[in-house]
Amino acid sequence: RRRRRRRRRRRRRRRRGRRRGRVAAKQQPAPTTHSNPQVTKEYQQRVTAILKNLEVMQAEVNAQVSVIEAEADRTSLQITNAAVAEGYMLQQAAKTNATALVAKTLGLDGPEVVQYLKLKVGR
Repeated sequence: RRRRRRRRRRRRRRRRGRRRGRVAAKQQPAPTTHSNPQVTKEYQQRVTAILKNLEVMQAEVNAQVSVIEAEADRTSLQITNAAVAEGYMLQQAAKTNATALVAKTLGLDGPEVVQYLKLKVGR
């Protein structure tokens, strides 16, 4: 019974709304571009222009990315080469210190150290 009453009330409200002029807003028809070829052509030109602008923007972004990548590669190589050079210098310093320690411990003078190094290299 309640359902029936609710349905009746809804129907009455709808009818009253129609009688009082409460009509839903009319939808405007969609613009038809096929009826005017000039308008269609203008829209096509606009779309083409937008697509070309997007291509230009994409190319600019790609160029910026390439520059950033090149700078990163350059920086990476600089850091790597500096580390390799520093490592080589540390190795040479360690060898020099070791040779000096051996010479001091054994009491070798200049020519004897040279002969020691020649023997060491010959092995």
